[in-house]
Amino acid sequence: MYKYCAKCGAEVEQTSAFCFACGTLITKENPALDEPPVIVQPQPVPESETPPETAVAPDALPEQPKKRKLGKPLLIAILAVAVVVAAVVVWRVLDTNYEDALEIYVAVCNGDLNKVQQLAPAEFWETMAGENGTAMDAIKEERKAQESRDNSYAQLFGEDMQFTAECVHSEPAEAESMEKLRTLLEEKYGISPEKVKEAVLLEVYTRWEGSLEEMSNLDKFCAVKIGTQWYIGYYIEGEKSVHFSFPTQLIKFSELIR
Repeated sequence: MYKYCAKCGAEVEQTSAFCFACGTLITKENPALDEPPVIVQPQPVPESETPPETAVAPDALPEQPKKRKLGKPLLIAILAVAVVVAAVVVWRVLDTNYEDALEIYVAVCNGDLNKVQQLAPAEFWETMAGENGTAMDAIKEERKAQESRDNSYAQLFGEDMQFTAECVHSEPAEAESMEKLRTLLEEKYGISPEKVKEAVLLEVYTRWEGSLEEMSNLDKFCAVKIGTQWYIGYYIEGEKSVHFSFPTQLIKFSELIR
């Protein structure tokens, strides 16, 4: 003889302790039925309707972890770091790094005459032109001179000559050196001291090499920021004064020591 599970309506033996179909225990409190139960199937909810939300007692909700507030000193420190990082990013975007000036110098030494004008500011070219010339005249003359030097270097090092320069050390110029440099640039080239923003002293490993000859040196340069542009030059500092020359003169100086 069989009876029926009160939960799912499946047939169960009279002696069975549970329903094999749904696993419901059969006890005195929950006996099997003599006839199949009427099981009401849940009606599907139309897509346009949503079932009502079941209210949950406030005390039945799980306790939310409390948010830990940052201490005021820590918050200030985080904000300060964020400001510094933002300032560095803006500086890198708006400013021309002094290493770019060194790259321009290298490009000119390797024959890129179109970059000769970028070796020095406008005041320098006007000074080089003199009273009867223009800055463009001075630039054209320097291009011719650089082309002549390139031919001389090719005879010394070989037609496949290559010039490289790598900065191995840099440090900002001290305040006293900056004042001397501003004075020199104003007296020698007519560059306003207010335009000379900062300077960095560099130790640069330079190398000429080709199929005929090669030569390397550890040279001391100085990068100067005039306005928003960096320029590289030759720099010597004495006890009372400094000497600075832009790359066109530096190239000529290099020619003399060789």
